[in-house]
Amino acid sequence: MDVKLQKIFWATFPDIFKEKDLPCTETCMCWGLDVGNGWAFLLWELCKRIKALQWFHDCRVIAIQVKEKFGILCFYYAVEFPSGTPVGKKRDVKRQVSRLIHRYEVKSTIVCEVCGKTAKRTSKNGWIYTRCKKCLDKRPF
Repeated sequence: MDVKLQKIFWATFPDIFKEKDLPCTETCMCWGLDVGNGWAFLLWELCKRIKALQWFHDCRVIAIQVKEKFGILCFYYAVEFPSGTPVGKKRDVKRQVSRLIHRYEVKSTIVCEVCGKTAKRTSKNGWIYTRCKKCLDKRPF
C-alpha cells in the first residue's frame, strides 16, 4: 500500500496499528500494510468493524501483521483485555474477531489487490494472485 494511504490508516486507527513504529525484532507491522491499494477499502471496513468490537467489548485488537499471502488478505492480530476479564468473555471476543477477519479474507479472494475491481485468484509463475484480467496482463509478476 502506498505511503499516503498508509498514513491515513495510522491516523484513523492508531490503537489497531500501535505497533507500526516498533522494530522488526518486535513486530511485523514495521513493514507496514503489505497489500495493494485495491484492498484498501476492504481493510478500511475491517478496521471500522474491529473498532466497533473494541468499543463494545472493552478490549483492544492490535495488528501484528497485514499482508497478502496466496492471493488473500491476511490480518494477524492480538487481543488485549483489562485485568479481571473473565476467560469465557475473552474466548467469545477472540472468536468474534476471528470470524470477522475471516469474512474479509474471503472477500479479498474476489477483489483485485491492485485496482479494487472484481477479480479472481490466479496462479502464474508459481505465485497465486488475486487480480482482474486487466491488472494481471499489465503487471504479470
